[in-house]
Amino acid sequence: MHSMLYVLGIFTYLIGTMLLVESYKHNINIVSAGIIQILFNTIILLIFAYFYFHEPLTAVQIVGVILGVILIYLIN
Repeated sequence: MHSMLYVLGIFTYLIGTMLLVESYKHNINIVSAGIIQILFNTIILLIFAYFYFHEPLTAVQIVGVILGVILIYLIN
């Protein structure tokens, strides 16, 4: 089970990195692309922690993700 989760984690990280590379090909601001990758990884981590470890999401975590999405909108 743990090796399957390890493979899933690597696969998820690779998807985020592939999206980052694709954003460089389409002339997206490097700062925006980096923030999008970090936000993507954070959201995936929060979802995994909530469903697998049954950790409650705090208001600070939810507000942080919302602020990250707003930040990406404002940068673009």
